[in-house]
Amino acid sequence: MQQLIHIEGKDLYLSKKYLKKVASPKTIGAWNEKMGVVKITIEGEVFFLYKTIPFRTRRNLLPADKIISNELKNAAQSKLKDLLHDAYYFKFTTYKPIYESESSFTIEQITRFSRLHSVFQSIIELKKTEGFRNLIILQKVFNDFFPGKYKTKQAFSQAILKAAVDGIMSVAMDKRTFGNNNRDKKELTPQIDYVISQLVACNGMMTNAVMLEKANEYFREKGFGQYSLSWMKKQRCEWLKNPEIYKARYGQIQAQRQMPYASLKNANYTHIQWQVDGVTLPFWEDKFHRSVLVIVIDNCSKKIIGYAIGRTENSDTIKAAIRNAVENTGVLPFELVMDNHSFTQTQSAFNFESLLNKVGATLTKTSNPRQKIIVERYIQHLNSLFKSYYGYLGQSIRSKSIEAIASEELRAEYAKNFLQHDKVIATTVAVIESYNNKPQKGKTPNQVFDECSHPHPITLSEFHKAELLPNQLLKKIDRGQINIMRGIEKFEYQLPAALYSQWNNETVVVTHDSLQDGIYLFNKVSGKGIVHLEQKQKINNAKAIQSDADQKELYKNNGRIKGILTQGRKQIEDIRDKALNIDKEAYLKVSALVTPKNIIKELEQNANLKRLVEDNGVIINELDTTEQGFDIPASLKPAKKNSNPFTVTNSEIKVIDPTKYIDNDKAAISCTNGR
Repeated sequence: MQQLIHIEGKDLYLSKKYLKKVASPKTIGAWNEKMGVVKITIEGEVFFLYKTIPFRTRRNLLPADKIISNELKNAAQSKLKDLLHDAYYFKFTTYKPIYESESSFTIEQITRFSRLHSVFQSIIELKKTEGFRNLIILQKVFNDFFPGKYKTKQAFSQAILKAAVDGIMSVAMDKRTFGNNNRDKKELTPQIDYVISQLVACNGMMTNAVMLEKANEYFREKGFGQYSLSWMKKQRCEWLKNPEIYKARYGQIQAQRQMPYASLKNANYTHIQWQVDGVTLPFWEDKFHRSVLVIVIDNCSKKIIGYAIGRTENSDTIKAAIRNAVENTGVLPFELVMDNHSFTQTQSAFNFESLLNKVGATLTKTSNPRQKIIVERYIQHLNSLFKSYYGYLGQSIRSKSIEAIASEELRAEYAKNFLQHDKVIATTVAVIESYNNKPQKGKTPNQVFDECSHPHPITLSEFHKAELLPNQLLKKIDRGQINIMRGIEKFEYQLPAALYSQWNNETVVVTHDSLQDGIYLFNKVSGKGIVHLEQKQKINNAKAIQSDADQKELYKNNGRIKGILTQGRKQIEDIRDKALNIDKEAYLKVSALVTPKNIIKELEQNANLKRLVEDNGVIINELDTTEQGFDIPASLKPAKKNSNPFTVTNSEIKVIDPTKYIDNDKAAISCTNGR
């Protein structure tokens, strides 16, 4: 390293390189002996005596003693950094065998411990040989290699002292690797795991503190000891890795977002894949109504090749958008991707899927947004174009972005001046045309569509176009029944109880000649028949006009519900019996932990709470006192005590002989008369 200063006796000399911080080379070159400037040459480098440097330059320099102090400190810091650098990067291998003997350490831990050992060894040797005492410099250099290890000078000083007294291994092994709470090192038992898993899975979504409080309450009774909040946080994170626990706590939709996904590559030709999706238009029409836009976008070019505007995202609107895409292009896609919504359960979707299969194409119905990520993404582009039009409200009422919603003042103005439906249609058409002609990565979607046209698309005859998308067929069974709308009339068909558990919430193929004559259900995968259903009968609600047939149907419905509940109860009882094999008391305690508090009991025990509730106008006597909680198995319920005072235990029922008591009565009467 080039020398910047030179000390000779009590005199300080500064090099040209040092002086360049405050003076230009031209100014320094003009200094000479006539000006009283004294200079010397050391190893080809010119140094100037500090006290002879012209005042105009010297006033911009630090005092001589301060310069000497800083340079000595920098030199010491540089030397120390070189020393610790060698210890950290090279000499640590000398100490690796010490930690490799412990099989529980990972290779990463062994490397870290060895480097800490090597650096502390160099520090201790430096203090012994050279008496290095500048702890500030020492900590600064140490933190360059181990950021955040010791945040205070006192902690670092204590670590050096401990290394010198107790041995370097006492500070080299990072205690954070093993955890800093000995009470959290207890072995996890099935009972502990069971309690924690049920607390985490509770859909009440208790906080870590609440779960810890409830768990420690149980652990105290069992003598398991107490655990810390950090331990509970770790256990919660571990149990949430279980998809079933995660689903129980946060729901099916959130759980699905935790599942792995595949990265998808876009098509290289047009009509390889079309993607369909709908979006609520950001305009108010009459009486705060919003129309819906359904678009069909090409995977390769990102061009909107078809669209339709409707009052709702129903089958008619979706059919119109797909038909518009077919009319505009004259071809069918090799794959059509859309949401697994109501349209996919209609006759129209079934006929369209059948047509696609005949010509070698596929209809993909998905609940995974990544499979139609293109249409999802470019709907956001449409929203940015809608912003420049009068009446724009925002992406969605659920949007959290302040940029995605209109101001309160504008919303109030738009509420007074609703847009006409025709104006909304005209605005939407203009936006779609603007989108297709707006360059994206240098080219517009229209240009890419023309350049990447598929050389062998799936063409359609006029006959096939005419039969495209006529009626409905696929339906989802909801609440154990299928509903089919014909105009304003609804036809309902109900599953028998025996098929409820297997087919509820499943999509099936529905065939029929006439809806009044009933429908046939088929498995949409295998094509096998499931059942024939008659139309569900309407039951008169008023008893005054109920017929015997109405009552019979009502009894049937009640029996169906009881049958469904019985199946569910049997499943729960089976799980409960298995849980009892672990620990009967644990089962009862967990049931109590996840049972909501009874506000009635709290009011009875807390007089102040009772007063506050009454002050707010609540009539406590009228509160519902129904208990909530888990059903306790019969084997764990205490035996009922017979409170009837007239019931004799271990009694024997006998037949009374009436003549016996008649004879006794006669004898009693005769005795009375004789007396």
